[in-house]
Amino acid sequence: MRLCGRHVLLSQRGARIPVSPPITSHNPALNIMHLMRITHKMHVHVGARSVAGESHAEVAEWVGKLLYQTAMHETALYASTGTHRRENGSYSRSVKRQKQAADKVRKASDSRKREALRDVVYGLDRYHTLNLTNLFTSKATVEFRFPAGTTEATKMLGHICTCLALAERATETTRMDWESIASEKTYHTNGRGLRELNRLMYLTGWTLGRREVGQPEVHLAGWIADLEDLKPVKRELTRLARKYDQGGA
Repeated sequence: MRLCGRHVLLSQRGARIPVSPPITSHNPALNIMHLMRITHKMHVHVGARSVAGESHAEVAEWVGKLLYQTAMHETALYASTGTHRRENGSYSRSVKRQKQAADKVRKASDSRKREALRDVVYGLDRYHTLNLTNLFTSKATVEFRFPAGTTEATKMLGHICTCLALAERATETTRMDWESIASEKTYHTNGRGLRELNRLMYLTGWTLGRREVGQPEVHLAGWIADLEDLKPVKRELTRLARKYDQGGA
């Protein structure tokens, strides 16, 4: 498995692993730098300026949209871990209660967006699926805290690309609904976790249908590995979502 020509490296427990810098996705505008810590949990950091640019207003708008994307697909994120531990624990709590914060940033004028974002960040702690507390530090990153700890390359790739897919989706002018759920009529499968995962993969272009219909090449949001790795990753995430729906501990 390769990430844009670079091998994924696994190390001993507790090591910090630079996956880039930077990793370039299929979208040339989306140059990402992230750093993972593999301990008893796995976190993925995405550089805000590497996605949204240097403009404070654009970074703030992107963060507001990313909160929406995370809230929309939060069940899929939890399901992709295969258990309810992250969902029910205290280290990766839901962002669902942060809609007012996201709207405060998005509705602020360009001249006040940075101030609005700072107010929001300083009012939150880090223990959420999306941690914003590093934005005004030297790291200047958002941190995804939902992934479960693993040293399995396929699972790691799935989690990394899921985070990047949400980061990329947040750069788009797409309709977003904070409380939206995957329809049983559209996604014909039992189990809410798997339905939500299927919706996420459809909207990111990981499943044939949504993106670039009729074009010879379909763009996959956030995908940074060889195309041959897509099926194994989808198969593993689907397995984990089924385990989640069966009450995986």
